[in-house]
Amino acid sequence: MYISQVKFKKITIVFLLTLLILIAFFFVLNGLITTKYLGVELTVDELSLPVSKNQSIRFLFSRSIVQSDIEVLVDPKFDFSVRWFPKEIVIIPEKVLLNNQIYKVTIRGKIKDNLKREIVDFIEYEFKTRPYEFVFKRIDGSNETLVRSNLSDFKEQEVFKSQTIKKFDANRVLFAVIETMKSGFDRLIVKKFGGETIFQTTTDSKLIPSVSISDDSKYLMFLEQDAVRESGFTIPKSESRLKIYDINNNRFLKIPSDSNFSEVMESTFAPDSKTIILKKADGNYYLTNVSNLSKSTLLGRYTSFGGFDEKGQKILFTSYDPLYTYSSYPFIAIFSSNRKVNQINDGENYVTNPRFFKDGAILFASEYKSVEGTKGLMEIKMFKDGVTKSLARIDGYSLELPNVSDDYFYFSAERYTVENLLNYEKTRIFANESKPYHADTIIFNADGVLIKIFENCTDFRWI
Repeated sequence: MYISQVKFKKITIVFLLTLLILIAFFFVLNGLITTKYLGVELTVDELSLPVSKNQSIRFLFSRSIVQSDIEVLVDPKFDFSVRWFPKEIVIIPEKVLLNNQIYKVTIRGKIKDNLKREIVDFIEYEFKTRPYEFVFKRIDGSNETLVRSNLSDFKEQEVFKSQTIKKFDANRVLFAVIETMKSGFDRLIVKKFGGETIFQTTTDSKLIPSVSISDDSKYLMFLEQDAVRESGFTIPKSESRLKIYDINNNRFLKIPSDSNFSEVMESTFAPDSKTIILKKADGNYYLTNVSNLSKSTLLGRYTSFGGFDEKGQKILFTSYDPLYTYSSYPFIAIFSSNRKVNQINDGENYVTNPRFFKDGAILFASEYKSVEGTKGLMEIKMFKDGVTKSLARIDGYSLELPNVSDDYFYFSAERYTVENLLNYEKTRIFANESKPYHADTIIFNADGVLIKIFENCTDFRWI
């Protein structure tokens, strides 16, 4: 079809005019649409978790904004960084925020959109971090009950009951219980707080020595052994097998057939929810990662594991140092990421259960009075800047197993009587030592002031 030159010019002119009108309409409409401040979103509902949880405070806008000079104030003060994104300003705390604390964030300065129009020049936002919560096992006659409570009002919620809760682990979302059945074999149950069952093993001739849940609720890790019943006893018939279950994808991870993963006695997730520390029967500890289980790092031979520091760069152990053959007591050793090992005590008396505390300090249980047939009566001591001092002691009792809150403002300890210590018939077995079956749990503040006593309660966990 032939189009004359004159007609073609007219069509072109009409097309260009239409395009110019549409472009002008777009700019007018764009100018009329106001960029709005939408409010604040917290990436997690519990900001007092470690930084590895990607905690952040996000100030959201309806359209793209441009970076400008602003002043950000926080009260109470904490260290933070500010990041700009196309439609948001993000405040990222650099350390763990205090639990059960009201914070106020203030932004001053003109915030503009990509058309240089001012959106707002003042934002103020208040939020409260989660309360201190914890889980413990209560022993009441023939029953054992898993209880959840908090430091605000100490109200208790029973979450699981059984005749024998062998061991358990918990975070804020999930709890895992190893239950010894009447048959003598073990069953592992993982549930959400609130009731939904996530995972469960059968009771078919198995023993489960330990369990660990990652803090991000993505992985479940436990040890499993084949077993038989003989003469009324449950007897292991195999080495323990490490099992790691991917909760989100409902599958077990493939464990390498490496000798480092055989004869595992203890396995625990680090605070980053990916790193795993393993103890083998020969006393050697290894580090590995769920994203690369084929690679493991030997840390050395130690007596027991005491935990990671806040940044995951240091690990606490207890150890007998062969260079100090005159001493029969263990040392507390700090293993750093550069593989440097420092000992913090002189080995002159019995110490156990070291834990990292606030401002680089270390808590541990230390003997203050000998009792024949036992490790002695213990008190909780604190080591900081080369100085050791007593932090919590109750005469006539032994305080052991300190457990520190995420923000290091509180710690718990188990309290044993001399009768508890001398009762060898019923004990709780840990990887390196045994503890009395019966105990009370006491919560102290960071200065060692007694806050609360939970009678007949053990195995305390902050969540």
